[in-house]
Formats: sequence, C-alpha cells, structure tokens
Amino acid sequence: MLLNTAKGAWSHSHKKKLSYIFDDVERAFINIVPEFYYADMDVFVTDTTKDLQRMDQLKQLIQPAMQNGATLLEAAEILTSDNISNIKDKLRKIVEEQQQVQ
Repeated sequence: MLLNTAKGAWSHSHKKKLSYIFDDVERAFINIVPEFYYADMDVFVTDTTKDLQRMDQLKQLIQPAMQNGATLLEAAEILTSDNISNIKDKLRKIVEEQQQVQ
C-alpha cells in the first residue's frame, strides 16, 4: 500500500528520474516511464546482522568451490556480491556445472 501511494505521488510530481543512494554510497537513478506506475513492486524486510553472518558463511564456501572447479571469476563475483540470493544462485550454477562435467 505504501509503494502504491508513493507511485501515485510520483505520478503527480511530473519528475522524470528517481534518485536513490545505497548504504555503500553508490547512487542509482531510475527513469520514470509511464509503465513505472503499473509495475508490481515488493518490500523485503531483513535483519542486517543475520544477513551479514549468512553472507560471510556463504563466502567461506568459495575455497571448497574453487577446489572443485569454480573459476576465479565466479569466486570474485561471489566475494563482491552483497545479496544472499545472488550468492546462492552463483553457487547453484557452480554445482550444476560440476554435475554436468561428471
């Protein structure tokens, strides 16, 4: 409901871009197009401490993954990722590639 209200407010502001600053001070711009107001959006609430612990645990799996055939590029992608879902997807791809090789 909050997102729909915000989208409605933006539709009446006549602005063309939305600016957002992430936790790591990276800046993102979203072009506001007419389809923006009809897009489905979700809000995810997380516990940052638990997420950081989980990401650290997942990143510790890089060494065993590299010993089993993961590339340096895959390891770098995992290390630089700040998203648990992306890390899990990358590890899943590594496992699938290993299974195909076998």
